[in-house]
Amino acid sequence: PRRLFSAIGGAALLFFAWVFIVQLMGFTGAPALSITEPEANTVFDTPTVRVKGMTEKESQLTVNGREITMNGDGAFDQEIELPAGVNSLYFVAQNRFGKITQETRYVVVK
Repeated sequence: PRRLFSAIGGAALLFFAWVFIVQLMGFTGAPALSITEPEANTVFDTPTVRVKGMTEKESQLTVNGREITMNGDGAFDQEIELPAGVNSLYFVAQNRFGKITQETRYVVVK
């Protein structure tokens, strides 16, 4: 019985240590960034382009250096103006630990 309790206690300790490490890595890792609009290589007839998606709610999001407003859940949906021609949209999400996630989308404005 003593060995059984020791084995169960050791397994439980290892499990809780593993959960703690996984949570800590997720807490201090780079923020998630999901962009639903615009799709890559989209052509627009108007200079107004909608940027829409989701990131972690504690993150700061910029598109081409311009801060994008998010709701309390980390969702964003904002229109930005772009000049005619091929445009690069540089999305940068940064969390409070300075970790960064970046994504680039190319669009064309007629």
